[in-house]
Amino acid sequence: MQITKNMKIKHLTIFLLTLITLPICGQYYNRSSYAANKSVRLYSARYNSSLDSMDGFVKNTGVVLIKKNMDLNSSTYQFEMPDNLVSTLDKSLNNWGYIFSSNIETNNLQKTIKNYEEEIDKQKRIIENNQEDLNRLRMDTSDPKPGSGNRVYSENNYITTIRNAENRIEDIKKSIDETKKLGNTIYVTVEIYDDVATPDGRKQKVSWVNMPGVSYSFLQVENPKLGISHEQYAGFNLKYMFTRGKSYIEIGVLKPLSILTSIEQQDPTLSNTKNDFFLIQFGQDFYSRHFGRGKRKFLNLYSGYTIGVMLPNQYNDIKQKSVPVGSLSIGVELLKTKHVLLDTRAAYFLPINDENRNTRGLLYNASLNFVF
Repeated sequence: MQITKNMKIKHLTIFLLTLITLPICGQYYNRSSYAANKSVRLYSARYNSSLDSMDGFVKNTGVVLIKKNMDLNSSTYQFEMPDNLVSTLDKSLNNWGYIFSSNIETNNLQKTIKNYEEEIDKQKRIIENNQEDLNRLRMDTSDPKPGSGNRVYSENNYITTIRNAENRIEDIKKSIDETKKLGNTIYVTVEIYDDVATPDGRKQKVSWVNMPGVSYSFLQVENPKLGISHEQYAGFNLKYMFTRGKSYIEIGVLKPLSILTSIEQQDPTLSNTKNDFFLIQFGQDFYSRHFGRGKRKFLNLYSGYTIGVMLPNQYNDIKQKSVPVGSLSIGVELLKTKHVLLDTRAAYFLPINDENRNTRGLLYNASLNFVF
């Protein structure tokens, strides 16, 4: 018999390669077949109203809706539409909410068609090679058992490989026709999020930054009392910002602007007055949805909070317990670039202990952070 072991390996290899290169393009809604792919992410404070408007756009413009997914706080629309409707869609989306991102990517359809044609030539060569081997096998008269299992197995492999290549060619031809038909059509994905239900504006991984800095704080005590607190405290802090959120850690000391004299410190009534507050705090700031969302270089409005621990000290150095503290704040970023952030904020400072009436008050803070 002239069929050698090498020939068996050859047609098995061709068969496996054909399976590996099964159609990847002859499927409906292959995005590379469109003239362009457009994706938009929108956040709306009127989520249900925006969904109604999106449904109306799909219905009234006659676009082909391919897929629609909905849940309580987000919805995704996938559809195809003529490229002359892009400006109409963009104008509508701007009226429905805040466009967080909008991207469009064009496809080189001539190159795509050329690749399809090259793939057809490749499959034709596979057919020719396997057909030659199949004819050679069938013309071989040296095998005393032409109906043996090995020979039937070899014939079936050749035939299967040829049929797979023929099917592949048909699928590619359909893809070419689809690509030509979609020459002026784009594939659009629109994601709509409920801006009220997602206060950070999006579902995403944390964006880490490395921005150390310094800040200056001034505390105006609301109800100062002799023997407990001074009227005003101020001091510098180390402020380390680690997410674009913005999340940060702040460590510093507040000291009275007007300290007691040495004689006053001998007075038992006054010696219990707090002469510094050592603070360790964690804070987060959130941008306003209606005033720039933190995207401007100047005057970004934000609100935030801090929580932490205060370690007070007093003139007589009697050991004090640590005190939980918190604050709510509103602030403005005066300058914001890729490398520098200068902002100021006002907060209501609230120690949580039995002396909070005489230590709470308005806290003013200005800070400077930079990318390290």
